[in-house]
Amino acid sequence: MSDRRVLIDAVAVEERAASLGKRSIEKSSKVAGLELTVAMMDLTTLEGNDTPGRVRQLCEKACVPLESDRTVGPCAAVCVYPNFVSVAKEVLRGSGVKVASVATAFPSGQFPLAVKLSDVRSAVEAGADEIDMVIDRGAMLVGDYAKVFDEIAATKEACGGALLKVILETGELGTYDTVRRASEIAMAAGGDFIKTSTGKIQPAATPAVTLVMLEAIRDHYAATGRKVGMKPAGGIRTAKQALHYLVLVKETLGNGWLSPKLFRFGASSLLNDVLAQLEKERAGNDVECKHPQYKLAEISEASAEDVGNAVAAAREAYEKTWSEMRVANRAKYMFRVARMIQDKAREFAVVQAMDGGEPIDESRDFELPLAAAHFFYHAGWADKLELAFHGRSARPLGVVAAIMAADFPLLTAARHVAPALACGNTVVLKPAETAPRAALLLAKIIEEAGLPQGVVNVVTGGGEVGAALAAHPGVDQITFTGSAKVGKYIQRALAGTGKRRTFEFEGSGASIVFADAPIDQAVEGIVRVLYFHQGWICEGGPRLLVEESVHDLVLRKLKDRMATLRVAISTFRTPEEAVEKANSTAGDFSASVWTNKGSKFFWMAQRLKAKTVWGNTCNKFAPSPHSLSAYTEVV
Repeated sequence: MSDRRVLIDAVAVEERAASLGKRSIEKSSKVAGLELTVAMMDLTTLEGNDTPGRVRQLCEKACVPLESDRTVGPCAAVCVYPNFVSVAKEVLRGSGVKVASVATAFPSGQFPLAVKLSDVRSAVEAGADEIDMVIDRGAMLVGDYAKVFDEIAATKEACGGALLKVILETGELGTYDTVRRASEIAMAAGGDFIKTSTGKIQPAATPAVTLVMLEAIRDHYAATGRKVGMKPAGGIRTAKQALHYLVLVKETLGNGWLSPKLFRFGASSLLNDVLAQLEKERAGNDVECKHPQYKLAEISEASAEDVGNAVAAAREAYEKTWSEMRVANRAKYMFRVARMIQDKAREFAVVQAMDGGEPIDESRDFELPLAAAHFFYHAGWADKLELAFHGRSARPLGVVAAIMAADFPLLTAARHVAPALACGNTVVLKPAETAPRAALLLAKIIEEAGLPQGVVNVVTGGGEVGAALAAHPGVDQITFTGSAKVGKYIQRALAGTGKRRTFEFEGSGASIVFADAPIDQAVEGIVRVLYFHQGWICEGGPRLLVEESVHDLVLRKLKDRMATLRVAISTFRTPEEAVEKANSTAGDFSASVWTNKGSKFFWMAQRLKAKTVWGNTCNKFAPSPHSLSAYTEVV
């Protein structure tokens, strides 16, 4: 190890790192960079509540990061505690994904060397391909460089054939000069990678610190001919940030380092945003809030920082005001919001008609009254939660992230925000990027109603904003309404996190007509189901099942009712057959059963896999205490 000291010009480093982040990237290069980022990812679970099941889920995600597009390759590695190495090794066998393990008294590094080396040998014996060690920062800061060197060299020897990544914990080293010196020591002692941070201490990775370490790698290679890898870890949450780091690597070390063998990302939450951006870039969709003939509005795209600020505001409001507030006062605020929605019904109706093309009579006469009703109804439950759960105590969950679809934007928001608030939670609402203005108007009403700051927050933007919100560690409950495809993506992203979640997907519900049904009433209901909201509604029942003996009668009446209606009807002979056919599709949101026999309806309702089952009617909505259970922990 050379005694030559390299002094770092902090201003120059920070200016160069910032300037490289402003480089424009062509679409094709951006897609390639995002795919490469996935391949460079080390997915990590290093929590005190880790379980074998959680580790298995993480490994499965590393093997297939994007189930809807298997052309996206696997991640580089999974990093776990030593006692979970064997579990990860079993799941990842044959996948090409490496198993890494932290060692040497992670994250403090403040254990005797013998204990640290035993930690390493245990992980390697269990099958670890890579070891992430932490240096003794105390020794580094007091200038005991020999001790730091010797510990790294001894750890490298204990690794045997396993690759060694040396964590500097740059946030504790203080200066760029010390970071440079620690990088040189780690490489001279045999480290195969140098790594910024454990992710447990802030600040973690920054572009400037990473640039200092990349330049140390460059100079080490020039002097020795040995290539050392680099791993920024912690604080990298967006695809845009990841591409910035790839530019840093390319400009400092060249294309030879743009490989998982020499560059890794240590930020599991980053994967969600990268995959969302990758899907967006491949699809080429840039959704704007506009009318076909003119622009309606310009809506800001929330950044990862904006999402973090919104969650932080919700957390502070939850801990300091809303959860501690007298429930009667909570109810008072919610009643006020309900009345103000009624007062501004005309404005809401116009906004929604312009945003989504919803007929104004539907918005005015159906959605607006029902949205206000949800706030009225749940305000009444705010001080009666123990009655909803049969004498058991119910406590709020914390911060709720509500990611909404474009259909009925105000009603969908009200259906989730109102019960969440009634139960004592705070909310971060992410409306659909194509119809955000109803949510923004609702936020304005909530502000005017005087709710404490941070109780309800709105972030706008596309899929990457939703992904960042879902992945944020400060969120306790995820509520999602939308497509099954996006829902599955969120489900995978939440695997192993322990977060509560509520999903509502689009479906293909069934209208089931028995021979004893009021046929004329059923025909009117079927037509309403098919054509309400132009058929664009998750509660719709486009599949029609008719008891075989009345098939011809129902078909004739439908044809008479609407000659232009294209009707496709399946028949059934028994209630059991009707249930089997009705349940043959996944994700049914609702169903309707037409019969004059109450016992038959209840028998069907217990067996149909639908969230809502109507009897001799359809598309009838009202608030329900059922929604309260999604936003409380009942003990």
